[in-house]
Amino acid sequence: MIIDVFYRTQNPEVITKYKQAVQLYNDWFTTTLTLCMQDGFERFVGSDFCVPQYFLRSSAEHIQKVGGFRQLRDSTLVIPPHYIPFVIRTDHVHGNEVYRQLAGISAEAIAGLGISGDEYGTPRFNGFEKAACMNLGIYQEVLINGVLGVSQIWAIENERESLSLICSLPVRGRGPYPVYDKPDIPAYWKPLNSLQVIEQFNIHNVRLKKKQS
Repeated sequence: MIIDVFYRTQNPEVITKYKQAVQLYNDWFTTTLTLCMQDGFERFVGSDFCVPQYFLRSSAEHIQKVGGFRQLRDSTLVIPPHYIPFVIRTDHVHGNEVYRQLAGISAEAIAGLGISGDEYGTPRFNGFEKAACMNLGIYQEVLINGVLGVSQIWAIENERESLSLICSLPVRGRGPYPVYDKPDIPAYWKPLNSLQVIEQFNIHNVRLKKKQS
């Protein structure tokens, strides 16, 4: 069994590092999308901080042939409606050059977080959270019977209108009658129980709703 435990911090240095991760993600996304748009793709799909897996072009376009890319005709793909998916061709001169540029954008973003590309890999889900947690030194993975538990992190506003970070960390047991060890993380992360987490998210969401109304 995997148990998730929750922590919160308001440490200024940690919050600054998290904000830097958000900014790096935004820069990576914008730069990647700009490069995709040069070949007529309006959106892309793939892991955060990685070369996109699929490039999406509006089905309203009359010409669906793009040099260096191959159109997919796979009805099982889950993509937004009214878009046609393409994959990049690294065996094509233009496609290979675009791939090289996209890989460079991703590598620069990951390096900005102090993480190696090999260490980060190509996470299928929660890529940003993995990168942010790795940057903060709190990333953990637990795999039991095909179920993968990973660290997650959220930025929320508390009742005093200041920013807090809440993280959840997966913990696995040792032995036939499992003994669970507490995560070894810095002392400025303070433990929360699940009801406190719910309360903190409710406070944040109420404040968010007021801002948007």
